[in-house]
Parts: sequence; C-alpha cells; structure tokens
Amino acid sequence: MVDTVDLWIYTAGDISYSRVSEIPPAEWQKIISANLNNAFYAIHASLPLLSEEAHIFFLGAVSERLRLPGLSAYAAAKAGLEAFAETLGKEERKKRVTVVRPGAVRTKFWDKVPLKTPADAAAPEKIAEKIIKAYEARHKGRLDIP
Repeated sequence: MVDTVDLWIYTAGDISYSRVSEIPPAEWQKIISANLNNAFYAIHASLPLLSEEAHIFFLGAVSERLRLPGLSAYAAAKAGLEAFAETLGKEERKKRVTVVRPGAVRTKFWDKVPLKTPADAAAPEKIAEKIIKAYEARHKGRLDIP
C-alpha cells in the first residue's frame, strides 16, 4: 500500500513595498509568483500524493485590509490565492481546502516594508496551533485569525 498525504500546507510567500508607478515589472512578477503562481505549481504537483480526503491549507492574508499604498502586488496575489483556493475546493470536493487569513504575524516580512510590526502581531506558533485545530475540526473555507 502506498502512503498518501493527509495534511498539506503552503506557507511560502514574499512581500515588497513599491507604489504601482515605481514597481519594476520583475518585482511585481516575483511577488505574484511567490504568493500565487508557486501555490498552483506546488499543489498541482502534490495532488497525486494526497489522500482522497486530504486537507489542503494555503496561508493567505486578510487581503481587503492590505489594500494600502505600496502593497499592490502582495494584496493582488493574496486575493488571487483566495479565488484559486475556492475554485480548487469545488474541483476537489472530497478534499477540504482552507485559506488561513491571519492578522499581523511576527515574522521577518516586516523587515521588508516600511511599516512597523503591530504591537498585537501574533506569534507564528499561534497561527500553527490554529491550523492544527482547524485540521482536527475538519474546517474548510476561510479561516480568519485575528
């Protein structure tokens, strides 16, 4: 019997800060690729390895809160990721697909933008715990984590 994967999580991504009039097209593509295109490539290659009822998680963001000057590529990529994940969930009906939408998380991402890390930014471990709880609860759809 071949082992299959029951829990699959995509957490890769990137961010940059540039106004639309100033962002080089290569930088735009880098952010879109890291947050959206590569999510497609990763799950496309992984689907044959997943169990029939696997749980797929994508680390998204509350994209409607990200519509700030300088974050257009990141906001567009995360909004696209949500649409992609919703469609994937409809195609792979037996699998559960969840987009985790955390508020601010204390990571090195904040070093890449001229914004201060919010005082209430969550520890990455808190987000991981919420993902495990969602997996155990068989959650699907959006998972907002304030």
